[in-house]
Amino acid sequence: MKNSNINPKIDSNKNPKKSNIGVIGLAVMGANLARNLASKGFRTSVFNRTYQKTKELLALAEQITTNSEPAKNVENLENQGKLVGFETLEEFVQSLESPRKIILMVKSGKPVDDCIESLKPFLDACDIVIDCGNSNWKDTLRRQTELEIDPQNLEIK
Repeated sequence: MKNSNINPKIDSNKNPKKSNIGVIGLAVMGANLARNLASKGFRTSVFNRTYQKTKELLALAEQITTNSEPAKNVENLENQGKLVGFETLEEFVQSLESPRKIILMVKSGKPVDDCIESLKPFLDACDIVIDCGNSNWKDTLRRQTELEIDPQNLEIK
């Protein structure tokens, strides 16, 4: 398995139109993770199977950024503008710098399998997919084995 050390001092100016990392799945945990990454200076692409969730997150980020009064229980949001939302999975994947780093924050089980299957046509062999959906470790091993024999030789963490 590759070691995906994410350095917070990534120079996003090397390609300012590309995001450093992407998050798929914008329920409470996914949305908060995306906001946290953006607040730490990472340009973060976000995608949800229902585009309404993506629009809601971006609207909240915009509201927090432009609000002159400090938001309650929200810290370090000066970089919220680093959140970029996408309506299609292909646009989302294309928005990421290479090697792409994609965090899956979707429900464990079949939703993770479906998400990975949907991603595969858009990924390269060096891309990294990180499943944070509380999957059973046996599912993770199965997915890794399936992707290792896949012609694209994709890797899952």
